[in-house]
Amino acid sequence: MELAPFVHLRVRSCFSLLSSTVRFPELVARCREHAMPAVGVADEANLFGVMQFCDAAIKAGIQPIVGLLLPLRLGGEGGRGGRRGPLRAPVVLLAQDAQGYGH
Repeated sequence: MELAPFVHLRVRSCFSLLSSTVRFPELVARCREHAMPAVGVADEANLFGVMQFCDAAIKAGIQPIVGLLLPLRLGGEGGRGGRRGPLRAPVVLLAQDAQGYGH
C-alpha cells in the first residue's frame, strides 16, 4: 500500500473543548483508511489527551506526533492588573522527542 504524501500536524481533538469533537479511535481509523503513516494532534493550550492519543495511534500502527497550540499575548507587562497586549494567533509547538516533550 502506498503511503499518503503528507500527514496532518494540527488536528485538534475533543480535548480542545470548544473547537473539536474528534476522538482518537476515529482519528486513527481515518488515518489508516487514507494510508497516513503518522498524525499530529495539537490541542489548544493543553496536553491532557497525550496518553490516550499515543496509545490509540501506536495500537493502529501510526506514529503519534504530540503538540499543542500555545496562545501568545505580546507586549505589555502582563500579570495581574498589568497591561496586556493583544492575543495573537497561537504558535504550534511539536515535540521531537521525550526531551522536547519535557520542555
